[in-house]
Amino acid sequence: MAKVKGSNASSNGTQEKIVTKYDKKVQKRKEQARKEALRKKIFSVAAAVIAVIIVAAAGTAAWLNYDKVHHEYIAVDGDSISQIEFDFYYSMTKQNILNQELYSGMTYGDYFTSYLGYDSSKRDSAQTYGGDASYTWYDYFANNALSTIMEYKALLKEADSRGYEYSADDDYNSFVDDFKSAADSAGVSVSEYYKTVFGKHSSEENLKGFICEYLKAAAFQEELQLELAPDTEEVAAYYQEHKDEYDTVNYRILDIAAETENDETSLADAKAKAEEMMSRVTDEASFNELCAEYTAEDADTYTDDADASLKTSVYKSSITGDEGEWLFDSSRQAGDITVIENADESKCSVVMFVERSYDKDNDEAISQTILNQNYSDFITSYTDSMSVKNKNNRIKMYEG
Repeated sequence: MAKVKGSNASSNGTQEKIVTKYDKKVQKRKEQARKEALRKKIFSVAAAVIAVIIVAAAGTAAWLNYDKVHHEYIAVDGDSISQIEFDFYYSMTKQNILNQELYSGMTYGDYFTSYLGYDSSKRDSAQTYGGDASYTWYDYFANNALSTIMEYKALLKEADSRGYEYSADDDYNSFVDDFKSAADSAGVSVSEYYKTVFGKHSSEENLKGFICEYLKAAAFQEELQLELAPDTEEVAAYYQEHKDEYDTVNYRILDIAAETENDETSLADAKAKAEEMMSRVTDEASFNELCAEYTAEDADTYTDDADASLKTSVYKSSITGDEGEWLFDSSRQAGDITVIENADESKCSVVMFVERSYDKDNDEAISQTILNQNYSDFITSYTDSMSVKNKNNRIKMYEG
């Protein structure tokens, strides 16, 4: 059974961590990833020329007058948030959500469009979300924008409390350059593109302060995540506690169905047949050969293919019934064999354990899981106590 190895223990018995070449390589890779993640996070909206629909999508058909949108729209933890600032976070949050990968190259935007009926050509406020006629896609993105505001305000407070030094000049200039390029590609002026992306009252001038705050929070977030990232020992310890989630097994199996469904006598006959086969198995080869004899159909399949009965690299979550519990029992040894009765499906299965293993590539997934939890714990230690002043119920708070 493969195990994850941690860093070598210190030879003098102290708790000091040895920094190996591997650790340095991982740190360098994380730093490069940090820089790339920051750039993607900051410039995703500017680079998304397809965002020409965002403005109207970001709000209602008509806004309050210019003076009012500059005053308090909502308040978070005592900080006044104007509508211009809120719309900025709305757009940034929305694009980050839509561009985030869900799985296998599919983004959340793809998923929303294909499975939830989201239409980017329509205003968000004109489309219902989640089957609730009173809740729209604007409400969905607005709630997420509020969460982002709370998160980034928390990051800024922590950054200030630590004396975190950051100059936004380079990142802001890059943002402006990318934004201008996106405007050129869209065939509109820069001023018009600001209004298209961030709302009808926005401009480069009145957004600069909010953008620079966003950049500072995003930069500190990346630094914080480096700090909160687990080392190899933590990854190994987490794996040991969650082995059944990450290990896979190879095993052989033959299902022997009862001749009559939901009949106890017939099921008992199937079990007797399965136990007879089990008593004759001596190794993997004989298991497969006997499958041809004991199967009710497809005997040629087992005769022609020595691995027809073999299942490989199977996660516990993919195995139904009692088979998974038996296969992932920590006492399992190569060659162990059993018969598992399944009355619900009127069958008995002969199951032979072959091997349990762990793919070291999963270390990265475990590391990310731990980091996500560490970061979530940190942020919620701030946001859980934050108050929100939702003036005139401008944001329909989602309780689901």
